[in-house]
Amino acid sequence: MSRHHVLLGLSLLGAAVLMGVAIRVVLLRLEAPAESRIDEGWIRVDKSLALPPAPEPGRNADTLAGVDVNNNSVRDDVERRIAEDWGLHSERAEALRHAAITVQGVIATGGQVWLATEQGRAPTINADDLRRMQEQTSLAGACVLKTFGADYGGEGRKAGEAALRGVVEALLDTPERQYAYAVVMPLTQDLVSLQQQQPLFLLNPCDGLLRLLSR
Repeated sequence: MSRHHVLLGLSLLGAAVLMGVAIRVVLLRLEAPAESRIDEGWIRVDKSLALPPAPEPGRNADTLAGVDVNNNSVRDDVERRIAEDWGLHSERAEALRHAAITVQGVIATGGQVWLATEQGRAPTINADDLRRMQEQTSLAGACVLKTFGADYGGEGRKAGEAALRGVVEALLDTPERQYAYAVVMPLTQDLVSLQQQQPLFLLNPCDGLLRLLSR
């Protein structure tokens, strides 16, 4: 199997993991994280990142976006959960934080569609924005799996899937967030378009994701 096909498989699997949480919430506990055998760095880690304080639960649940006092686009309670499980300055934590950013983008877009419907307006999603979300969610899942060593064996894949599910479940902790996510997430699952992505996204999903998020 070629490297191209392995990474494409990771992209499809990552998207499937994100989509699966919208259908049913599976509570998984990772007993022992698989050791990654990847020698090269797959994602740039922000060593200056400081852990935000725990947000007040009521205030954090009041809005779809929640609390993000350090303004890094990751909800503070989810950022703290990732740090508790995987450390603050690790490639795995960084990949999971970027996955959280993509999921929160889906939730925010779903909220806009929901609001338009409630106000009696025809909900619209810009085609370019939808395509970008599709690429981001697919690459985010593939990046997490690669960082956990998924292309070295099944244990890395299972560990990455469980870690990714845990983050998505943490982000979907209210009925409103679950609904907003479910409104938009199925629209991002266009596998034909995914297979036509440029080689940049297939060679290194983490690099491709960072490029998309920086636009």
